Amino acid sequence: MAHPVRKYVRYEHAGSISYGILRGDLVLPVSGGLFGDGTAAGREIELGSVRLLYPCEPSKILAVGLNYKSHLGDRPAPVRPELFWKPTSCLLEPGGSIVFPEGAKNVHYEGELAVVIGRKTKSVSPEEAAGCIFGYTCGIDVSEREWQKGVLQWWRAKGSDTFGPLG
Repeated sequence: MAHPVRKYVRYEHAGSISYGILRGDLVLPVSGGLFGDGTAAGREIELGSVRLLYPCEPSKILAVGLNYKSHLGDRPAPVRPELFWKPTSCLLEPGGSIVFPEGAKNVHYEGELAVVIGRKTKSVSPEEAAGCIFGYTCGIDVSEREWQKGVLQWWRAKGSDTFGPLG
């Protein structure tokens, strides 16, 4: 039997930042943060009276490179796709505006499925990995393509402020 999907949100209301569960047009505040037990912590709030924020505050963002067939061109897909790092300063709340940094001329974007890891992990087996996933959200990977060419790391091309809309 499938479990009902919980839609968690991080939001600002009356000057405070909180977590809640979205139920239609209402937000039910919860105690214990995003990874708490989901215990109700107050009255429901109209969704229209809150400002949605990116849904979590990750310690790091890791992304998979060269996973779009259209980006590979004639190159073969990597046997083992490589990860790259994006700084958390790139995150942008839903509805926020992407700002192109000075000198950006060839900016692209890609829709992404973002996996939210719900606990600290290190050296977990493939069998244990699924149990570490808290949930999923939508993301956009923004890239300045000229800044990606001929460099070892893509942090500048993909990590500029606002280049990581999430939620």
